[in-house]
Amino acid sequence: MTQSQQPLHTPHDETEQLDAKSALSVAGVAFGLAAAPLVLLYLLAQAINPSTATTGENMSAAAIADRLRPVAGFELVPAVKGPQTGQQVFEGLCTSCHTAGTNGAPKIGANGDWAPRIGKGYDMLFQHAVQGFNQMPARGGNPKLSDLEIGRAIVYMTGKSGGHFPEPVDPAAKGAAADATKK
Repeated sequence: MTQSQQPLHTPHDETEQLDAKSALSVAGVAFGLAAAPLVLLYLLAQAINPSTATTGENMSAAAIADRLRPVAGFELVPAVKGPQTGQQVFEGLCTSCHTAGTNGAPKIGANGDWAPRIGKGYDMLFQHAVQGFNQMPARGGNPKLSDLEIGRAIVYMTGKSGGHFPEPVDPAAKGAAADATKK
């Protein structure tokens, strides 16, 4: 062999190949060591509580609701039939701002906060509630509330805060009473 010819394989090349092979084997061992505890934990969880399987019967709406109830902290209740009372509207929607005075909302029970508003009259309060006023969105942010429900919420809140407005009359109940007297 002359000096101008170079050997095809040098010790340096073989070392690199061995390093690459050992790196792959080290990576494989590391992956196996990381995955093994996860597989073992999964198998242990299945052995302890086999009801976590996702079969068709466990995925029904009732089964899901039963599993969520203790975690979510709420009760599934049927939708309200007919117009809500003022207290129901307040507790379901208005309380989020009118209990803490959020965004300048008058606090329920704080007669001083409500006195100037009550002084403007029921019609002005109703108009503000329906159209929105300052930071309060129209209909308190719930476009499904009827005028009757909004009126009842106003009477409820002002009644707890020094006002004395009469309860709005349900037009459907008024019509039913009129029909009953005609018979």
